[in-house]
Amino acid sequence: MDSVTLRLFSRTFAHRKILIENCDANVDAMDSNGWTALHLTSKFGHLDIVRYLIENCSVDMEATNNVGINALHFASYYGHLNIVQYLVQHCDMDTTFTTIWGATACEIANDNKENSVVDYLKSQPEKVHPKAAVKLRPTSLESIKKSVCSHVHDSLSRSLFVRH
Repeated sequence: MDSVTLRLFSRTFAHRKILIENCDANVDAMDSNGWTALHLTSKFGHLDIVRYLIENCSVDMEATNNVGINALHFASYYGHLNIVQYLVQHCDMDTTFTTIWGATACEIANDNKENSVVDYLKSQPEKVHPKAAVKLRPTSLESIKKSVCSHVHDSLSRSLFVRH
């Protein structure tokens, strides 16, 4: 069972927990955009599920989607201060980790005018993990151009074969 199925077929924490525990759900499965269950629950503000995934399922907290956005970025953008605090204080998330566009969680929150999240993140010491410094991220302009060109090419190819 993938993260999209998990999201679609479970409306409550209890349902999601049952699916994870009894249906061999892969909590680190990604959809076509690279979103995981942790990304989705962080985006939609479900602290109870975020905690459950991290504390009971050994979920990959550093997972990023196709554009380098992680759970902390999602929670920051949507103003879920309780999740941001949990990820920073209890999970020691890297607050300097950037998307492929070079934006940190604080900058993303600021862009969306989530002032309580911005104030909180600015009050925290920067947390950079040693392995984050050596982790390769597609931040070069060339890699971004390749990704965009590939997506445009695929979209155009599909539209050429569709009858109008």
